[in-house]
Amino acid sequence: MLKKLAFATVSMVLLATIQPASAQDSFVLERIKERGTINMGHREASVPFAYLKVGSVLGYSIDLCDLFVEKI
Repeated sequence: MLKKLAFATVSMVLLATIQPASAQDSFVLERIKERGTINMGHREASVPFAYLKVGSVLGYSIDLCDLFVEKI
């Protein structure tokens, strides 16, 4: 139950901050297009949001970041 509540809270916060890219923000999208890469960072031990397991990064925030990367 607590995990679902935490995920819902993080999701709501992230969704509330999503806005269409404006002219001011377009330099970031241009840089991503030029370089062909998107940089993501995470904490090593912020279970359940981000953590290392068998050499892979897992967690709620990583899943959300992956969704943003797909959308870009």
